[in-house]
Amino acid sequence: MDLEQMKKTAHRFHIDVIQKQQLNVAYEIMAPDAIVRTPLRPPNDPKRGPEVLLDMAKGDAIAFPDGLFFDHDEGIAERDMVAIRFDAHGFSSGPLGTIPAANKEIRFSGVDIYRFNEKGQIAEAWVMYDVLGILKQVGAEVKLPGS
Repeated sequence: MDLEQMKKTAHRFHIDVIQKQQLNVAYEIMAPDAIVRTPLRPPNDPKRGPEVLLDMAKGDAIAFPDGLFFDHDEGIAERDMVAIRFDAHGFSSGPLGTIPAANKEIRFSGVDIYRFNEKGQIAEAWVMYDVLGILKQVGAEVKLPGS
């Protein structure tokens, strides 16, 4: 498996599908049965493959109608996996799920880990980002246990 091609494909997850809203790319880069794990998806959600990435892109387009923009580090690839650290920012002028628009710039960071199948498609993705930081920035009430 070509490590450089895997890195390029991993970058397309955020840059092409979410940032550029090129939704058809999700079907190129994601295996039909791919598992995507994010902090806000229920672990027992049966949805798989490109549809999960499309849900993420559509939700981000609603929350950040002017765009959600990503800066990626180079990426680290080994065997069948790629890890990418990223910074993202966008102007919150739409609702973030049930949370009203904050009408201000939101910034957050994260790390994604992708596992690829033998066809060079993403078979598994762990999308980890600063959910608590986002919630604080949009003004959501956050209560930690015991506080």
